[in-house]
Amino acid sequence: MILSTILNVLNTLLLKKNDKWIEVTWEKAISFAANNLERYRGNQFGVIGSAQESLENNYLLQKFSRKVMSSNNVDMLSSFPDKNIIKKIHDYYSQYKPVEIDDIETADTILVIGSKAYSSHPLIENKIRKAANDNKKIIYAHTFYTKTSDFAEQNIFYRPGEEHTFLILVLNILIKRNVGKISKEIKQNLKDFDIDTALKNCNIAQRDIETLASSLINSKKLIIIAGDEILRSKNSICNFNALYNLQLILNKEDQCRIVFLLGEGNRYGGTFVGMHPDLLPNFASVAEEENIKNWSDNWKVELSNIQRLTADEMVNNINETGITTLFIAGNVPAHPNFAKLKFLI
Repeated sequence: MILSTILNVLNTLLLKKNDKWIEVTWEKAISFAANNLERYRGNQFGVIGSAQESLENNYLLQKFSRKVMSSNNVDMLSSFPDKNIIKKIHDYYSQYKPVEIDDIETADTILVIGSKAYSSHPLIENKIRKAANDNKKIIYAHTFYTKTSDFAEQNIFYRPGEEHTFLILVLNILIKRNVGKISKEIKQNLKDFDIDTALKNCNIAQRDIETLASSLINSKKLIIIAGDEILRSKNSICNFNALYNLQLILNKEDQCRIVFLLGEGNRYGGTFVGMHPDLLPNFASVAEEENIKNWSDNWKVELSNIQRLTADEMVNNINETGITTLFIAGNVPAHPNFAKLKFLI
């Protein structure tokens, strides 16, 4: 009886009037939404989608915002601190063949850094665990002990916020061992890097970094799995560059791959179909005239070339001169600013 009542509520359309929720038909809900949205076209309107949505739904959401509502305020919950990180990852995957999930079991060494795959990507975690059961070397670097730590051969715990320092430490040790060629630019950037200070800041021992470096050097097939702790850091782009340079220094382009775990759900796919304030479908920048022309012709409308707000920025800019109307598909973030909205779907 309780379950059927809950299901009934979840499948009922509700309209708020005079601070009370009333049940309405689909026809009334659609008519009410359309009549109200008509008043809020332009940059005051925003769409927040979800990485749990299908590609088709996310594509239609961003198309509706751009074509019908004339707004590039489109994003998924929740935003990355640096909204350019997903484009960087896309460019990397365009250069190097992405790792297939079954490739994880065939690697001889797996470095998992800043990831809680056991909760965010359980299928990936399952493959890592199977590799461990097959006596493959699992190295886990994180700010705290997790379920992955239980079966890792080596655990390294660095202080929160020191992800970038940790990665630069690894690079420095590899450079000191003359593992591979490095550019003059990297040499210049690392010229004044103090290993002892970095070790102290990370609160890790040098022998742990040395052991990690030896494992990377001796690996014949290495997979690096980087999670949200790396990608949601304020230094996310620097972290990305450090990982990329680590791959280059190891000189194992064919036998070393990086997997970037973009939080929950299909965030990469959602971005691919255009759920991003700066990117049209297929990672086409809204700032480039050719892309705007192509998609304007495709959708038979004149699109805006103004780069707009991320999901977090939209929520934080709800006011009379900012965002006044939101269309949210998926989880609704709890925020006091929602009370200031003129219209919310």
